[in-house]
Amino acid sequence: MRKHHISYEGIVLEYNLVRKNVKNINLHINNKQEITVSANPSVPLKTIEGFVESKAKWIIMHIAKAEQLIQTAPDGNLYEGKEVYILGKKYTLHFKYGNYNIEISGDNIIINIEKDCTDPGFIKNIYLGFLNKKAELAFNEALLSMLKKVEHLNIKKPSIYIRDMRTRWGSCIINKNKIGLNLQLIKAPAECINEVVLHELLHFVYPSHGSDFYLELTNLMPDWKERKNLLESDFKDGI
Repeated sequence: MRKHHISYEGIVLEYNLVRKNVKNINLHINNKQEITVSANPSVPLKTIEGFVESKAKWIIMHIAKAEQLIQTAPDGNLYEGKEVYILGKKYTLHFKYGNYNIEISGDNIIINIEKDCTDPGFIKNIYLGFLNKKAELAFNEALLSMLKKVEHLNIKKPSIYIRDMRTRWGSCIINKNKIGLNLQLIKAPAECINEVVLHELLHFVYPSHGSDFYLELTNLMPDWKERKNLLESDFKDGI
């Protein structure tokens, strides 16, 4: 792999060139916004440079958009005045010195920590534990509510396990009669939690996302798309 670059309207684009047995010239941008181009050893460098130049406008727009998303994404730190969510409600974090404890007071969440605690990771773990307790109550309430909706399907009550996940809201382990729910769900309103729980319950009857699955989901929850869109677009605080 060798580094090369082209210039497009005064902007220098550096890319890694990988020579391998491929039919076409391929271009990939990773999460670090590094550009990699793969091409057959028989393809002249001038041809590759022309290909990269033809994609230059798209590359620049892609990288700019990615950097904008990074800048606007909520950070994962806990600090005085940070806004966080629980069950769709926005709270402001405040810190006090005392025995480790977290309490809700009106629109505020008060985190009590000992004076000598300087480890942000330790404090974050305490907060995640606090969220987990809230999630256990809310998720089980949602499960009981959604089980009533599917009584006609004779679904046996599954157990719930909670994980802090970044890519999935829920999962269903049919052979173990378990539903996995993302801890991040506790930040959304009950209506969004219900949508995810109902979705996973229906997988015990409809394992795949076929037409029968979505027909049943729509019959039981006609506004499931709106709930899902709300979940995807809001209630993110980075923690």
